[in-house]
Amino acid sequence: MVDLWIDYAKEYLGETNYLRHNKICVNYNQWFADVEYRRKIAEKLQMEFSDAGIDKVTGFGGSSSFEGKQLDGKATSMDVLNRWQKVSDNPRYKEFFTNQEILKYSEQIFGHIPGTESLINK
Repeated sequence: MVDLWIDYAKEYLGETNYLRHNKICVNYNQWFADVEYRRKIAEKLQMEFSDAGIDKVTGFGGSSSFEGKQLDGKATSMDVLNRWQKVSDNPRYKEFFTNQEILKYSEQIFGHIPGTESLINK
């Protein structure tokens, strides 16, 4: 799983170019938080921008794995940018924070994520 995440990060940052045909990379954290970023993604996809469904919780995949459908209609109130805290005790999740390459790429893609420093094994 760690190697796969690193491969995705490299592709996102342009260090690799396996997805050559009309590749559009989306930073979910930025997409969630920034309406202008969503507009730019819509433009890249050659779609008319609309936030009409932004508060809908999808039924695909069984809804939200954290909140189910209870926040349908107000999905932007989900604390999605801090969900990592709900799995921070999971040993498989903690493994990510022992890998310096992951830490480097995470910082490049997401910037500093407050609170994660407590997970980093120095």
